[in-house]
Amino acid sequence: MVLTMHSYHPRLHPMPIEIWEADDLDDNVVDLHAALMADPDNVEAKAMLHARSQTIDKLLTSSTSSTTPAPGPTASPHPPSGFHANPYSRQLERVSIEIWREVALFLPRRDLKTLLFVPHILSRVSSQLLFRELDLHFTGGEYGFYGGGGDSDDETGGAHGGVRDRDMGVDERERDEGRHAQRTADILTRLIVDQKFANAVRMLKIYCSARRDRDGSMAFQTGMLMNVLPKLTNLKNMYLSAPSESIVPVLRILQTTGTKLHGLSLHSPDSPADLSFLELRNLSHFSYTTSGGTLSCITPLLGLSRHSLSSLALENTHTSPSPHWAFPLSYVSVRNLTSLNFTGHFSKEHGAGIMGEILRDGRQIENLSIVCCALDSGGLSREFKNASAGWSSSGSMHGTSTPTGSGGPFGGSAQHVTLNSNGTPIALPFLRHFAFTISAIGRRTSDRDLFCSIADFLRGRKSLRSLKLIVSCDEHVQSAVGFSAAVWGVLPSLEGLRGLAITYPGDLTAGLASWLVPRSVRALTLSLDYGNATTRDPVPFLSSLKQGMPPNLKFIGLSELNVRHASLIVEQGFPTVRVVRVGQSYWTVHHRKYGGGSGYSSLGSSPSLGTASTRQLLPSMSSHFGGSTAGLSGPGHSTASSSNTPHGRLSPIRDPSDRTGDRDQRPPLSNHPSSLSAAGGTGASSQPRLVQLRPLTHTGHPHSGHTHGHPGSSNPHPPHAHLLNPVPSSSAHGGDSARGGTSDSRGGYGGLVGSGGSGHHHQSMGPPASSSSGLMSSGILLGPGGADSAGAAVLDLEPWPRRRVLYHVAEWLEWLGCEDALVRDQSAFPAWTMTL
Repeated sequence: MVLTMHSYHPRLHPMPIEIWEADDLDDNVVDLHAALMADPDNVEAKAMLHARSQTIDKLLTSSTSSTTPAPGPTASPHPPSGFHANPYSRQLERVSIEIWREVALFLPRRDLKTLLFVPHILSRVSSQLLFRELDLHFTGGEYGFYGGGGDSDDETGGAHGGVRDRDMGVDERERDEGRHAQRTADILTRLIVDQKFANAVRMLKIYCSARRDRDGSMAFQTGMLMNVLPKLTNLKNMYLSAPSESIVPVLRILQTTGTKLHGLSLHSPDSPADLSFLELRNLSHFSYTTSGGTLSCITPLLGLSRHSLSSLALENTHTSPSPHWAFPLSYVSVRNLTSLNFTGHFSKEHGAGIMGEILRDGRQIENLSIVCCALDSGGLSREFKNASAGWSSSGSMHGTSTPTGSGGPFGGSAQHVTLNSNGTPIALPFLRHFAFTISAIGRRTSDRDLFCSIADFLRGRKSLRSLKLIVSCDEHVQSAVGFSAAVWGVLPSLEGLRGLAITYPGDLTAGLASWLVPRSVRALTLSLDYGNATTRDPVPFLSSLKQGMPPNLKFIGLSELNVRHASLIVEQGFPTVRVVRVGQSYWTVHHRKYGGGSGYSSLGSSPSLGTASTRQLLPSMSSHFGGSTAGLSGPGHSTASSSNTPHGRLSPIRDPSDRTGDRDQRPPLSNHPSSLSAAGGTGASSQPRLVQLRPLTHTGHPHSGHTHGHPGSSNPHPPHAHLLNPVPSSSAHGGDSARGGTSDSRGGYGGLVGSGGSGHHHQSMGPPASSSSGLMSSGILLGPGGADSAGAAVLDLEPWPRRRVLYHVAEWLEWLGCEDALVRDQSAFPAWTMTL
């Protein structure tokens, strides 16, 4: 059986590429080499060796071309009589497969998928490495437990969409379900019948749906998995995301097979699973995420791997976790940990003691992430102060006491941190990634020195690569734990910082905040309070931040922001970023140039725009806004139109000099408007005219190694996303499309010019789709008017499909050059990757 990679691109590779077997040079080739060494003029041996080289790779090098030309691709398989091949030179010039394998180990998975189509031995090596990690999706129409149910509005139709749009969404979900079911069945069948293929698997990731199994497909797939697990003799790491009732049968089979796992990651969204029966010893990585319950069900498993566990992640996603969900200090050896991620409860009695043990004994910890879902202890600040002082009143016992600053730009006394003889802090000397989050505190909890002590603990750590300090936006919580603008004063001392996620306090000015961010930061995430004046009037806030932002910033994340279009975030605040995130919604930013003639007179199809999602297209608008959003906030002033095609889409031509989208290869659109025109209304208004375009529905496409369906298969976007929806526009339209629309002297935006210069029938479009989750489902274009306008710089924002957000965030951020927004556990496997 031949398993074809699902990353096959129909436009770039018209013929399917088979995965070659992982066989090295066989005995026949060795015999041929031996024959040539014994008789260099052996014509038969040279002919057979040359014939084999045409199907695998070129064993006959061009070094002999100086004496006699090598036969071409259409030449006879028998080389000329004067052709002499030296087997020793060929062996020296040929790089062994082991060397290529070592080289390929440093490549990301996306590059390995590209190498599958290269006619070289690297293709064989990349297939071996790619199939070491398999992901299986046991879904019944929803994308795992993340789905909001089948009753949610489809992104295409939305709450205001027509019946046909919703029917198309249902059909698309059914096609997507069948596609993934077929892919999973093919992989499981290959694992059952091909033992060599099963031996190559090192990591298995399984995503199960939380829906009820009404048609029995889940039971059938689980039954096939039971037959597969005994054949995975070399399985080392496993990630399983499923309801608790589905986790237990899989783990029982895994235990009976005797597989020696090194890493186990479990995600039970409904309730904790009973793992008391599980006896897996010598685990080096364990991750467990659930909602509610206690840790008593996994403490026996932790005890079995106490001395071998180096990476541990325990998370409770419940809003009010049980007081018994506390860190199991007696079952874990903190001294052996290199990565620790704990989300839970810090009680009044034991919370400070647990934190003290982590800071004192975790000398090997490189990644530390603490999330306090319920903080009842008021002594955590004391533990951080003791850690900074080296747990000694005088620094002579453990090291030297060195002042590391003068309180930052906000003043204050000098801070003394005890250092080792090599200049590293005594507490957590190898710390590279630190995260501390407080979601809620007890009613009477007060520790006003907590974040100031954390800032003193981190001050001057040049080896720190990522920092995350998040506090609830509640002013009472921030005041109780001492989070204020003074905490930002520690940032300039962190010279090696690459990723930063921090809460923006209300007493900090934007002009100062941007300059406090270290110049080395590449990824920035700001947690903003939606109720303060900053988010109510975001454009001045973004403009103030823009002045002092790091020059090489590639990723920006915002929790909440009251903007109508995500492109304003790039235009007004962060022009250098490649990826924008607002809540759980992501956009890829493309900077393109269009035109050169009258308005947008040439708009053709572009392969880079052939995605299921719609995009937002904005030209450079600095001269038109003037620091205000009045031109975008006026209701009822936009115009709506579409071409004579049922689903219009704007497809601008790619600039040949723009190489930002060269790697973003997509199949071309199957249906796009050949020409598009829209002119502004006749009323005298300086409001920009908005052209709303309905998205082109499609059934998903294979894209760079994974297949994703239409993002509207069920509404994936959180409730805050309605802030990015455009207001419903009027259906009034007018103007002359042949002359490029109208423009007034106040800088208003004219319309689009059709490529043929002829008029089109304008259809009144309904309001953009919005639902309880509410992502905008209309592409938006703002074009400069006037017949003399030259080419405009346009921002092309591509919203990420839902499947990419759920399963491929780390892969895409790494591919887009935003890997600094990730915190990867090098001692485990990619299943534990935290996004700032």
